[in-house]
Amino acid sequence: MNSKNTKPELKVQSILKNKKLFFVKHIKALAGTPDIVIPSHKIIIDIKGCFWHQHGCNNSKFPKTNQLFWVEKFEKIRIKDTENLKLNKKKGWNTFDIWECITDNHQRLDHEINRILEIGKLINQNYSLNRYNSKQFTIKTF
Repeated sequence: MNSKNTKPELKVQSILKNKKLFFVKHIKALAGTPDIVIPSHKIIIDIKGCFWHQHGCNNSKFPKTNQLFWVEKFEKIRIKDTENLKLNKKKGWNTFDIWECITDNHQRLDHEINRILEIGKLINQNYSLNRYNSKQFTIKTF
């Protein structure tokens, strides 16, 4: 899971380039060294391997041998993913996962990236609105 520039990552990067979005890769200053960061939208995109993160699709079949080892391994990965999500959220970043199996279908991947960008935009607008309201107005309660 220290892999960089995997085929799924390159597919996501290609779509982002076609959308003319500036992104950076593997930022060590953020928890978990995210695969892709879109600073202008405060978005982190993590491309998750279906097997390693146990997505539940056909690519994530649970091994039949040494099952205790795998249960512990997958649990550690899940805990680390959750910790990274929380740490980056505290820094103001919104994290979205793209599953490896989705990257096999270009149209579905493009749709997923559009959905992520739209949600990210809405979250940022809402944050800006709340920040603006809290600084500009005093709410009185009686």
